[in-house]
Formats: sequence, C-alpha cells, structure tokens
Amino acid sequence: METMGLRERKKLATRQALHEAALKLMRAAGPDAVTVEEICREAGVSPRTFFNYFETKEDAVFLPRQGMAAQIIESITSYRRDATMFEAAAQAVGDVFHTAMNSDVWQTQQALLQAHPHLMITGLRLGKDLERAVAAGIAKRTGLPETDIRVRTVASASIAGSRLVIESLRDDPTADVNDLFEQVFTALATLGDRDVDRWHIGAAAD
Repeated sequence: METMGLRERKKLATRQALHEAALKLMRAAGPDAVTVEEICREAGVSPRTFFNYFETKEDAVFLPRQGMAAQIIESITSYRRDATMFEAAAQAVGDVFHTAMNSDVWQTQQALLQAHPHLMITGLRLGKDLERAVAAGIAKRTGLPETDIRVRTVASASIAGSRLVIESLRDDPTADVNDLFEQVFTALATLGDRDVDRWHIGAAAD
C-alpha cells in the first residue's frame, strides 16, 4: 500500500483548511460578503497559496471529499460482473452521495445553494468531476475508452439521475435515499425498452 509523503499530507491539510474556512465564513455571512483574503486569514495562509488550490472562493466551498473519484472507480470496477453499466454506476454514485448527505458539510453546502442559487454553477462543476470519475470506472470495467459515446452517456445520465434524487429529497426529506436511487437508475436502465415506449400510449388511452 502506498503511503503519502509529508509534502502531500501538507498540501491536503492546506486544501482542507481553506475548504473549512470558506464554509465557516460563507455560512455565517454569505458568499458575497466573504473575500479570498478573509478565507486565507481564517486558514492561516497567504492569498497566493489560495490560488495554488482553487480558482475562486466558491470552488473552495465545494471541494470534493478526498478519494471520492477513486472510490467511484473502484466501486464500479469491483461490482458484480453480471450487472449492467447503469447498475454498477448506481451502486457507486449512490454510495458516495449517501455518505455525503450524512455529513455536516453537505447540509451547509445545500443551505448555501438554496440561499444563493448563483452558487449552482460551481456545484455543477463538481458534478462534472464526478461524471468523469464514473466514465473512468465504466471504461475500466468494460475496456472501452472513456470517450466512447456509450460510456459518456452512462456517466452523464448517472449524474443527472443523482441530481433528481437530491431534488426529490428536497421535496420530501423523509424519502429513503437508497430507494430513490434504485427507482431513478432502474428507470434509466430501462429507457430503451419497448415497454417504456408504451407508457405514453397507455396514458393517452386512459
């Protein structure tokens, strides 16, 4: 097992300190009232150091959990061999989101997004990072290149499905996360079935 060197540990610690400082300050005053300089003072680093890690103060708020991409890739590649690509992606993305949703950081991020919708642009960039991780996992599992349109479609649809789960939880906080993921990804996996095409015909007949 590889061990992380002192330099890498320090870099991770600095990145985490900036993330926590940004969350703390923006939760208290809102993103518009907080400056990069204030975040740096809170974290005990220089503004120059800040820009070695993040492009904007908003990026610091939505720092992906350490190892999230690697977790997704490992989960997809190790999932049972008879599973479809969507089933493997659902398991991986569901596990990551389930863990995230039980954290204080997630609650703060969601509260900031609801109070300041313009932060959604930054949140969507995080979604693209997760989408790339899903694509990497599917590619490794199937032997297809990450640029293959089927791989990219599964990855893109998986993240879109995850956003639907989050929206559903906002509408009904008592809903079961695992059940929502199963429903959404089952729907995604069957979109090409002819039975699905008959949904509209049946609805029109009623």
